[in-house]
Amino acid sequence: MKKILLAAFVAVSALTYAQRDGGGEKNFIAGTHGQGMAMTKEKRRAEFGFRVHKVLNKENKEVTMGEFNFHQQGNPGGEIRPAGVSLRGIGRLAVDGNTARFGGQAVLMTVKDGKRIEIKGEAVIMVVDNKKPGRGGGDGERNDLIKVHFKAAEGDLTFDFEGAVGRGDLVVRTKKDEVSS
Repeated sequence: MKKILLAAFVAVSALTYAQRDGGGEKNFIAGTHGQGMAMTKEKRRAEFGFRVHKVLNKENKEVTMGEFNFHQQGNPGGEIRPAGVSLRGIGRLAVDGNTARFGGQAVLMTVKDGKRIEIKGEAVIMVVDNKKPGRGGGDGERNDLIKVHFKAAEGDLTFDFEGAVGRGDLVVRTKKDEVSS
């Protein structure tokens, strides 16, 4: 069910971006999108879906917009707590080659003492597009990577996840990439 919801989220997001702020590739500056599952070296698993773009709006000003949703699976023994990170407002996007960094206001959702809690803060996401779609990092090719860092607005609470994408794909591109294709 989660996979269906994640796929629907990405499809609706794509349609929304095509229609918003003048839409169209002529206004596109840079962007990144992806969905799938990633795993850390410690065997923590997470599903994610995101789409972030920087475009020129009708007033010819740069605007960054998008959505990011991430859900780390818990385990029956409780060593790994379920956690989710959602960006509520993406305020920045930087693309350098095959790497994109974006972030903004976020909410961390987790379970503590059997109760669901939400913590407001800031998140920074880094994605690295290392492979071609549909290929699993074989033939000397490295897997795509995703890194999530959340810091609570109050207190010292942080959440970090860094993993290789085992299922799915990450794409990082700029207007220049479109011209050279």
